[in-house]
Amino acid sequence: MEQNQTFRLSNFTNIRRVKLAESGNAEMRAWHSLKGRITTVPHEAEQVMVDLKKGATGSLEYLARRIDLNVRTDVLNFLSTMASKENELLVRINFDEEAYLTEQRARFLENYFTAKPDRLYLFPSGACNHRCTYCYVPLVDRANAGELMKPEIHDISVDEFFAAAMKRSTVNVQIRYLGGEPLYNWPSFKRAVEATFEKAKQYAVNPLFVVLTNASLITPEMIRWFKSFQYDLAFLVSLDGVKEVHDHYRVDTSGKGTFDLVWRGFNLLREAGITAIPHMVVGTHNQGRSQEFVELLSENGIKHLSFSFLSMPSEEVKKSGATALKPLAQLQFLKDIYSSATSLSIEISGHWKQAIVHLINGDPSICRGGTRSICITAPGDVFPCQRIIWDPGSKLTIVKPGFLSEINLSNEVYKRWIMKSSLFMEKCSGCSWIGIHSGGCPPITEQKTIGDDCSFHSYALNFALSLPINKIKATNLDMIVNGMMTEDGAWHGTL
Repeated sequence: MEQNQTFRLSNFTNIRRVKLAESGNAEMRAWHSLKGRITTVPHEAEQVMVDLKKGATGSLEYLARRIDLNVRTDVLNFLSTMASKENELLVRINFDEEAYLTEQRARFLENYFTAKPDRLYLFPSGACNHRCTYCYVPLVDRANAGELMKPEIHDISVDEFFAAAMKRSTVNVQIRYLGGEPLYNWPSFKRAVEATFEKAKQYAVNPLFVVLTNASLITPEMIRWFKSFQYDLAFLVSLDGVKEVHDHYRVDTSGKGTFDLVWRGFNLLREAGITAIPHMVVGTHNQGRSQEFVELLSENGIKHLSFSFLSMPSEEVKKSGATALKPLAQLQFLKDIYSSATSLSIEISGHWKQAIVHLINGDPSICRGGTRSICITAPGDVFPCQRIIWDPGSKLTIVKPGFLSEINLSNEVYKRWIMKSSLFMEKCSGCSWIGIHSGGCPPITEQKTIGDDCSFHSYALNFALSLPINKIKATNLDMIVNGMMTEDGAWHGTL
């Protein structure tokens, strides 16, 4: 880097002094609105950053001219890192940021002209033995015991997915089974996983199987079979809190609470040494009850917890009485559970964390439903995301040989989904997080609640600024919960 170049602060650079959540100490942090790349500003460089924020320009040497000679080299090294191509928090004085944004938009469209999924969501069964009142799967499907994915639909889906991954030289992929209840028809599920495992060998890919389940149907026979896949298989188990809270909305077909059955199945998995993570859906029914649930987990030696916030995907759910939290209440829940979980050495994750991780390492961890993940229902309909399967207008295509090639910008549903990125939305112009949380979750924006979703993610990102940077990196837990990628992109077989 030439020493006499004149630099200024990028228009996409944000600088903020924050109070750290755990230590209470104050730190200055900087990040790029498009790239994330959160940076802790060394104390000795803070004055330079203040000057830059006020409009100072100059060579790096000039900008650091007032810094004590004992630390000036360190400050110059920091400024050089800020100005690197990777970070671009400092840019040359004549840098054209409108052209840069246009280039980023074009690069985004080029990169995602065609879907490049490394996560495949499959519904082996739409049917379920529970009647959780806020489930996004329509009741007519959950009540249909014959709603099973045909073997040919499953196998074509997996073949196409693995073949596309192999063509891109993508080795680490995920197969995520959900429903309904994926274990509702055990022979069908067992055949599906065995077939997928064999196909993975043929295509030389390394799959992590994740099963989203209520665990109430798990038997010792299943446990014995699961153990043969122990290091390639993980479970997310639906648990909304302590018994009283869980049983409020998570009921069986007769209306009885399901906590005892779920807890039994969850512990069968854990006792067998199989990775199992409790997953909580958060609404008004459990917003003030997280502390007691975290304590229950801690008392039982459970060190991981996932949670997501209830959204309102259909009229059916709205009529159930289940109520979503407003953004400020979501933020308070996040703060409360982070505090209580951290004090008991419990790691937390959830969909809310994806934008937060983007602060660290950029695009590989942010949700790209329809581009990096696709969802296939039991009848073989293909959707961008499991949260939108109730909407026929969001169907991308149907499963058939070559179906992945149809998911591109010529597909109107795919194009509509892609163009919801904050990079293309006028209302997102100038946002500090424009390239980080992508304007909100598309299934929620379909419900015209983008203000709520956008507000919460902004609150969560502001909260993340106060956390230790090592706490907001993608971990193995995030890989299980969200399909997010760790730095090396590989699953390490255990938590």
